[in-house]
Amino acid sequence: MADSARDGAQGAEPGAISRLLLEIAQVPEDDLSASWREPLQPGDVVGRYEIRREIGRGGFGAVYEAFDPQLGRTVALKALKPGRSRHLASEEWIQNEAEAVAKLDHPAIVTIHDVGRCPAGAYLVMELLRGETLSARIGKGPLPVDEALRVAEQMAEGLAHAHSRGVLHRDLKPSNVFVCEDGRVKLLDFGLAHLLGTPGSSGAGTPAYMAPEQAAGAVVDERADVWAAGMVLGEMLTGKRPVERTPSPEPGAAPAEPKTELMWEGSEAPEPATVGSPKLAGVPRPVAKVLGAALSENPAARPRDGRSWLSELRSARQRVDRPRRMRRLALVGTAFLLLGLAVAGLATWRIWERQIPGGRPTVAVADFVNETGEKELDSISGLLITSLEQGTQLRVLTRGRMVDVLKQLGKDHVERIDELLAREVGRETRANALLLASIRKLGDAYVVEMRALDPLHDEYIFTVSDRATGKGAIFDLVDRLGAATRKRLGTPDAAAPPTPKVSSITTDNPKAWSLLFQSRQAMDRMHYGEARRLAQEAAAADPDFALAYHQLAWAAFLHEWKPDSTGAPGLKEVEAAEARASRLPEKERLTLRLFRALVDRRLDDATRLSEEAVATYPLDKDVLFQVGDVFYHWWVNLGASVQ
Repeated sequence: MADSARDGAQGAEPGAISRLLLEIAQVPEDDLSASWREPLQPGDVVGRYEIRREIGRGGFGAVYEAFDPQLGRTVALKALKPGRSRHLASEEWIQNEAEAVAKLDHPAIVTIHDVGRCPAGAYLVMELLRGETLSARIGKGPLPVDEALRVAEQMAEGLAHAHSRGVLHRDLKPSNVFVCEDGRVKLLDFGLAHLLGTPGSSGAGTPAYMAPEQAAGAVVDERADVWAAGMVLGEMLTGKRPVERTPSPEPGAAPAEPKTELMWEGSEAPEPATVGSPKLAGVPRPVAKVLGAALSENPAARPRDGRSWLSELRSARQRVDRPRRMRRLALVGTAFLLLGLAVAGLATWRIWERQIPGGRPTVAVADFVNETGEKELDSISGLLITSLEQGTQLRVLTRGRMVDVLKQLGKDHVERIDELLAREVGRETRANALLLASIRKLGDAYVVEMRALDPLHDEYIFTVSDRATGKGAIFDLVDRLGAATRKRLGTPDAAAPPTPKVSSITTDNPKAWSLLFQSRQAMDRMHYGEARRLAQEAAAADPDFALAYHQLAWAAFLHEWKPDSTGAPGLKEVEAAEARASRLPEKERLTLRLFRALVDRRLDDATRLSEEAVATYPLDKDVLFQVGDVFYHWWVNLGASVQ
């Protein structure tokens, strides 16, 4: 097998992709159709990649799970097998289009790691995704409105990124949208339909999802992708395609030869094919309205591009949510919740302005790349953050603060902070170091490889490799990673007490920690009922898990408090956490004392403790939120005046 086109780790070079596509375009059609005639088998080697299993087949050939021994990671290898005669495009056009596709870099677009050719044909190497295609998800039934809008908005974010760089998808459909296990959405095969063709299609796309002008073979622009995105959203909501095209009046007629211009020009466009009216029964009116605009036969009546479509979707979501929001706003406390979040977000956003030269370095931690297949280990990044928070050598960005920064960058509904998102946070907060790690399993051993990156200068500071035998030993492994990070990055502090073992201030039960991590994510989304349920499950998994009771207390308080409350929601959980206070991290121990002072109506002590908490953790979103929210609610309930 021939070597792959490059050996880089962060994504294939644009030049390598364009050279490969140009080479494919110049291969005789007979030779190209014979590519990848025989399926690959486990153990086969393509380039440097060892095939493990076939995981699917699509318009461009088969997709395999493969292992990259050079970088020690699992990847997806797609064997490219174009299936129709290509349009006569110039070498310059193919190269320019391929360069544009290669430069796409967005969390909602699948990442291409490598490209190459071997005797059997060309292939792409991409990030391996865990989950299912949107087509498979729709096959189980229509999606709830909230879920459908969440998926549609992430799709629109990917389209907005591509459209801003002059790249169209041209073959957007449910099978080209992937929903990961953690809720992230990825667009697949971006730009490949136009460059390589799709079997059984005309105009470089799939007929059922083509905009009328695209189906007619006319020149298209970003609004053709908006049409397809509207079709996908309608199908998510109803389980059926919302528009069906009238059959051609000329059975057997040859399809129109597609054009290669990139912009729609109404004066040159033929009459579009006749399409039926959108079928949107049961779809909320605000969503039906924006869907109707996206599915307009007249391109000029649609949202202009992915960014405009995203704006329309967000506006529709707000109109759908408004009745529920108004009921929540009836509570006096909600106003302060919003204020507290805004203040906390501002503190996170401007964190770099508060850094004093020579002060503690700021560290951010991306979610681990979990290659073990064990979901409990998805939460290991939170364990490392907790470990690094102990002591005075480092200032650590909590995961909630990182999510807030991403929201301010326009990235809502983040479930997983991968390397690309973490780099954005690191740059925006001017963090001194970003920790990127992966965990994989070799027999009974769990192997972690961690890199520390300077996000401002894109330079690696240090790397660490460690292993643990058995899942329970991962807690000790995290302690070693934390110690190595403090040694390399932390400011010396001879007076600092020994750093406690992370298992001594959390739990030694991986399942209990995973449940608490999920509870914290739900709390960040203000889903207090879900946060409480998950924290209860964490406490059931480890009855001595003090942090679980601490989390339960806050979730109960925020979920159950009403302006006319006479009791103290969460008091039972507070008492359970107090009984195990020696197993709490120092930050949570302090906020627990504040909660108790307010419950006992010792307002002078509460004032002193709140000042201590804010002074000790001035940039910690959770502390600011808890201090402000509890102070406000309890003082309102007591009839006290807030000074």
